Amino acid sequence: MLNKAGFKAVSDDALVLRLPDEPGALATVAGSLKDAGVNIESLHILSRGSGHAMIALKTDNRSEAVAAIGSENIF
Repeated sequence: MLNKAGFKAVSDDALVLRLPDEPGALATVAGSLKDAGVNIESLHILSRGSGHAMIALKTDNRSEAVAAIGSENIF
């Protein structure tokens, strides 16, 4: 039902991030994860608007990802 309405399922271990909707914002996150040795397993854009994008990001190491990204943008 939710899929038909345009919503995507997000697993419990995905990180939901609020990023500025501007060039390079996601690249900055990816670079931080790369530097920490954390792999991105999947990524979904949940919404865009008011100058921000909400994304769901699944990694191979959640705790290391949180440390690398910083909790201020994680919901």
